Amino acid sequence: MVEKQTIILCRRGKRDGQRKLYQACAPYVYSTIKRYIWDTEDIRDTMQEVFANVFKNIKNFDETKGSFNNWIRKIAVNQALMLIRKNKQISHLIPLDETHNNTVGSSDKYENLSREDVDKILEKVPDGYRIVFTMYVIDGYDHKEIAELLNIKVETSRSQLARAKKWIHFHLFDNEKSKAYGLL
Repeated sequence: MVEKQTIILCRRGKRDGQRKLYQACAPYVYSTIKRYIWDTEDIRDTMQEVFANVFKNIKNFDETKGSFNNWIRKIAVNQALMLIRKNKQISHLIPLDETHNNTVGSSDKYENLSREDVDKILEKVPDGYRIVFTMYVIDGYDHKEIAELLNIKVETSRSQLARAKKWIHFHLFDNEKSKAYGLL
């Protein structure tokens, strides 16, 4: 995604390197943030914060510890979560002791979904479910990392993931309900 020379230029504070890095990474950062935040203005503001952090901290990037994509994705996710916390949008997280452990098995039906289908359904998922689902399923965080980032218990993360899967399954495959909610 980003050439090593571009990273070197950014470490030296060169605007040309920063411009190249921004052009190479902006679509990836945008799509990462959009999985957490839906408001266009908030996405733009968060992108500005992400790139400000990237340019400020690029000297700390160590390619021996992982790829640049993973490094910038973590910055983007953390920045999106900061905005969500600031706006108190993680209100749908329900402690484990208030839940019943329901799980949904895998289905071949999921394989036929397009990216647009996934985006459309994720827009409708309650925030707490969507955030945990996105972090776990799409961005590859484990439950311990999610718990630390969201300041919740590991069990709550697991519960929210199970509830998200159940919610998505119900709204995707109960066609009458999906049509009634305008999801499909």
